[in-house]
Amino acid sequence: MRNILAIIASLLIPYIFGYTQSTDIHELMEMGVYPIDSISSEIDYVDSSLIKFNTLSLEDINDDFSNIQDLEWLKEIGNDNRAVLLGEDHFNKFIQNLRNRILFTMNTYDYFPLIILERPFTYTAFVNYYLQFEDDNEAEVFYEKNLLQIVNTEEEYDLLQHIRR
Repeated sequence: MRNILAIIASLLIPYIFGYTQSTDIHELMEMGVYPIDSISSEIDYVDSSLIKFNTLSLEDINDDFSNIQDLEWLKEIGNDNRAVLLGEDHFNKFIQNLRNRILFTMNTYDYFPLIILERPFTYTAFVNYYLQFEDDNEAEVFYEKNLLQIVNTEEEYDLLQHIRR
């Protein structure tokens, strides 16, 4: 349960406090929403021994899939389950980066050969065909001709590139 809370907090708090310009941190703190790194200094009634957390990196998976140390706790989850549901990942590069890192972390510790994305089923054959190309030039020609209009965000394209590696 603590790991789930840490994930939620590490995803929301940096986004709320670090990446928006119109939100005043003091207004949010008045409502009881605090950034993780200020919890102990701003709330004098929180016992720090009750809340243990490690923040997660907001970076995308790197080229050699090695920046997964902060996700090592997923090993046990992966070994105990056949399916892992990640939920929504729309419109936020940091959430999509974390999704990528979780997918490759889980496949580092175990084997999860199926990724189901929230896209129309009719795209499946095109995307699967694209992912099978061994030659990068052929893959790029196919992408430009068939997938350019289907894969409409940089983050979706990045995920496909990671899978093709």
